Amino acid sequence: MDSPEFDEWCEKCGVQRGCCEAAYVSDGWRGIIATSPLKPGDVLLQVPERLLISRASAERDHVLGPLLHLHQRLDSYQVLNVHLLHELSKAEASMANGSSGCQWGPYLKQLPRSYTTLCCFSDPDIAGLQVPHAVDKARAAVDKARQQWKASLPLLKQLGLPKKYCGLGAWLWASSTLLSRTMYVPWDKAGCLMPYGDLHNYQPPPGPHITDILEDDAEQEVTADNRPCSTACGNRTSSSGCSTSGRRFEGGGTCNGHPGGDEQLCGDGSFDASCGMYKLYARRSYARGEQVYLCYGRHSNLELLELYGFMLDENPHEEALLSKGALEAAMVRGTSALAAALPTRQHQPTWVDAAGSTGKEPGHRVHAIPGNATGSSAAFSNKPSRSNGTQQDGCRWQQEPSPPSILSDDAPSLPQLSPCDCFLHTNGAPSWPLLQALRTAAATPHQRKACAHKLAANERISRDGDLRVLGWLLDACLLQLSGLPTSISEDQEALNRIRSEQENEQGPTCMELSVQWRLCYKRTLMQGVQRALHGLKILQNKD
Repeated sequence: MDSPEFDEWCEKCGVQRGCCEAAYVSDGWRGIIATSPLKPGDVLLQVPERLLISRASAERDHVLGPLLHLHQRLDSYQVLNVHLLHELSKAEASMANGSSGCQWGPYLKQLPRSYTTLCCFSDPDIAGLQVPHAVDKARAAVDKARQQWKASLPLLKQLGLPKKYCGLGAWLWASSTLLSRTMYVPWDKAGCLMPYGDLHNYQPPPGPHITDILEDDAEQEVTADNRPCSTACGNRTSSSGCSTSGRRFEGGGTCNGHPGGDEQLCGDGSFDASCGMYKLYARRSYARGEQVYLCYGRHSNLELLELYGFMLDENPHEEALLSKGALEAAMVRGTSALAAALPTRQHQPTWVDAAGSTGKEPGHRVHAIPGNATGSSAAFSNKPSRSNGTQQDGCRWQQEPSPPSILSDDAPSLPQLSPCDCFLHTNGAPSWPLLQALRTAAATPHQRKACAHKLAANERISRDGDLRVLGWLLDACLLQLSGLPTSISEDQEALNRIRSEQENEQGPTCMELSVQWRLCYKRTLMQGVQRALHGLKILQNKD
């Protein structure tokens, strides 16, 4: 599938391929398939060190190398960016005059022409993410790229590059190329570009172990609430060669390792100094004709967007951050979910059928709980209001005065918890540190002292304590959802509209990815809502 020119160049330059070759793949743009059966540990590809584009090759360049001594404040990433743009300009000049001034011309010619990494997002694209931490991450990526470009501009001009290779657009292209396609090397943190090796598509490692708050209950049911959710929104292939359906992405990023190490942490390639070759290995067995993947670590969808410009419909490492403010608000005021879980209380929540009358307060939006969350087309009352039920996705909840808090007089406080640990897994389950912090907050002072060993192991202290935890999680998810400007159904409509308007495009745009990401984020929060309701139901009925 690779061009004859590129294939001939690889063979001439000493690239050694195992029993595999580049080809078009059914669920992506291009990839590597096995031409014969492969077993774990088989060498897939060997690329000589002289073909790797790295800081070492930049220092060897007779023009760029001497200038680097005058720009020692530039880091390895900036040097590699400049090196890539310099080689690209030489390749263009070589094509124009028929010379051979660029060593990597055939390789550079087949690289993608555009990317959708976070640093390439425009202001509207960033605003489309909606969720504050995602917006902040995108803005930080854009600002960092711009600052690195400004600091490197004197070197670019000193090289005498054409104007188009000195602009911000060219810098973003080079930066995205390096972010999405470099391989690990032990001598430089920026890594290297590896011709042919970056044609492999990506497959994530197995998902993490998830501590279930209901694991102590023998009657726990295996339902959709306990399975990872699918956030599939259709299959699309990006301009950088990735498919957004499942576990596909053409690019680099292996860690230092080989199949003999930890399969969940180590990558599929390493540099072999004894023979001066970068080698890629098969992680598992492959049949003839099967696509051969690389794995280079655990990444959430936001991290995949930042580094590679795509996201996975089904990502076992997806995380939905919860605001600590939303959690603390739920803990301070108590929740109607908790009141529902304790039937001895006089103030019970109101369940309202979707067919009932609705009203809507201007500017207020509610993300309703799907009917299957509780076994009926109903939703849960959790906010004080005059009569502000809201119809969304076929169901709604009736907003009535919150019941009195059933917590102690002293409102519980959330133990010290890093914001990055405050998240839900893709199936809606809280992270291990978050669950432990909530269980600690729900315990009485006596329980914390007497059951410290259970808290350390993140085990249940009491049924009432876990009821509190589930109520807080439920309310925090609903608060988080209600603070976002669009609902799940509106996001799905927007995504469908964008895709219909870009039907002939090769891959998704940045705006499409923004909408798709926030849709997956909200669906994960809804998984958290459903999971909390399921847990409350089980614990409430437990003797």
